[in-house]
Amino acid sequence: MELGSGSYECLIEFLDYAKANNINIVFAKFPQIVGREGDEQHKVLLRANKIGEIASEYGYSYINLEQHWDEIGLETYGDFYNMTHLNVFGQKKVTDYLCQYLISEHNLEVSPKKGRIKKNW
Repeated sequence: MELGSGSYECLIEFLDYAKANNINIVFAKFPQIVGREGDEQHKVLLRANKIGEIASEYGYSYINLEQHWDEIGLETYGDFYNMTHLNVFGQKKVTDYLCQYLISEHNLEVSPKKGRIKKNW
């Protein structure tokens, strides 16, 4: 599925800006309950994959969390608020998984919260 011309142009402008300013980005498609081919959720998935494909051409990472349900431990009836939004239980699972992905695949370090940061959290 192709992106609309306005969406495509905005994405390219964003990617060019990020590349020119040496900004590292990880693109992620968050889970939803995908219905049948042709319905809106399926179209969203296809557009997200197209964005990921374009971002990859620019050298950016793309993780489609739709493909990691089992590793994340998602359950259709326990982790979603509705067809397109995770509930608090699903959000926690996805956040934990995404954090581990970023740590292992992008060499991010976890630092302890200190001082003002700890107080604000």
